[in-house]
Amino acid sequence: MGIEFVAEKERKVFSALQQNIDYLQHTWKENTDVVFREFYLAGNQGKKAVLVFVDGLVDKKILNDNVLTPLMLYREEKITDSVSFIKDYILTVNSVKEATELQKIVEGVMSGAAYIFVDGCAAGLELDIRDWSARSVGEPGTEITIRGPQEGFVETLKVNLSLLRRKIRHPDLKMEMVKVGEYTQTDIAIVYIESICDAGLVEEVRRRIASIKVDAILDSGYVEQYIEDAPHSIFPTVGNTERPDKVSAKLLEGRVAIFVDGSPVVLTVPLLLPELFQSVEDYYSRPFYASFIRLLRYLAFFFSIYGPALYIVVSSFHQELLPVQLFAVILATEGTVPFSSSVSIFYANLLNELLREAGLRLPKSVGQAIGIVGGIVLGDAAISTGIISAPVVIVMAITMICTFIVNPLLDVSSLLRLVFIIISSMMGAFGLMAASVVLLFHLVSLRSFGVPYLSPIAPISRGLLKDTFVRMPLWKHDKRPGGFHIKNIVREKKHQEPLPPHQLQQEIKN
Repeated sequence: MGIEFVAEKERKVFSALQQNIDYLQHTWKENTDVVFREFYLAGNQGKKAVLVFVDGLVDKKILNDNVLTPLMLYREEKITDSVSFIKDYILTVNSVKEATELQKIVEGVMSGAAYIFVDGCAAGLELDIRDWSARSVGEPGTEITIRGPQEGFVETLKVNLSLLRRKIRHPDLKMEMVKVGEYTQTDIAIVYIESICDAGLVEEVRRRIASIKVDAILDSGYVEQYIEDAPHSIFPTVGNTERPDKVSAKLLEGRVAIFVDGSPVVLTVPLLLPELFQSVEDYYSRPFYASFIRLLRYLAFFFSIYGPALYIVVSSFHQELLPVQLFAVILATEGTVPFSSSVSIFYANLLNELLREAGLRLPKSVGQAIGIVGGIVLGDAAISTGIISAPVVIVMAITMICTFIVNPLLDVSSLLRLVFIIISSMMGAFGLMAASVVLLFHLVSLRSFGVPYLSPIAPISRGLLKDTFVRMPLWKHDKRPGGFHIKNIVREKKHQEPLPPHQLQQEIKN
């Protein structure tokens, strides 16, 4: 039986089985992985059906035991022509629903669903029996913690959403599914807590994702570049993480999470600059050491971008700022090398970046050796041969250590450091100060989904600073941080601090 093939998005399922087969086979011509399993229903004289699926994307055991076996061996009574009867009485699959649009059926088959068509029925049955090889849940490689959950997201969207559901078991946790990508048809989940998150923020996320009209979405990094507020800024305005506990914390603060199928990295919006200096482990340990480490991160980031430039300024332009003994040591070492401190710092920085990139791209066993041995051998050889002075090597070594402490700003610190090195080499302290003012103006002007990037520092909010530079005890965080509109700002009741035994007894009596 022939059919005229037309490109109609709303083409409905035909009642004639052969028409459906012809349409789908024409759609997937020369695709050998699409299987058309034709068979006859039991107890129905000559009633023909077909099962359509992609080989390798479905669970064949479920397909044989819970789909084909009941349909071909059901003998208790005649199977009617209605697919509703098959769905309600025959199939023993947990997720079955009717489908009437052939275009959506094509998309469903390509995403791993199986479909049944019965001759004489103008509807098909969608079976969610997806099964493909996936990486098991393990510790995230980029966000390692000593204390806390040792689990990270994987490349399977359903697994990632289940990890999040284990953390937040409230019915207000909403998950909206959309598809993006003309050819990839990538599933994207917009996740938020309805009773906390601002409805305007959710709508803005929906609008930005809906505006993405591209051929392919292969990772969450694609989505990030299409929805960020400042695409020409080196600072990220969309957060990303591989940790379910971190995403849960962000959602509980009124943010929106964006999950992309095929990517273990989840996006969170809005993103504020102080968040990049925070770690989930800060909240799992007592506040004293956590606050010290957080201040250390700010200091490390400052040195990672300003350290080499400041060395150039004080060694080449403003030697009077150095103690006499220290200046004498620097002068003695710099006088024996053929290059100025500016040139030495510039090339040492490029060498460090090359070693870091080589260590990342090579296998782990070889990459670690390249980073350690290469740095030690080249540094020692450069000093011994008199190409680079020892103070330059020391400054760059400390700089690279500080760079890795604030991992979310690794690319930012690398670029800013290079810019400040060039400016300080040409203009000294004045140029460095002018560049710093420009950087500060840029940070103040940034927004992340309408929220000031430096919030709660600028504009300042004293109540929210308790979780910015230091981490106050958890029982002092009675309000949600962030500095943006949320429905429910109260996180806990006041006066939750632990009491000494005698005060606790008095409180109970009162």
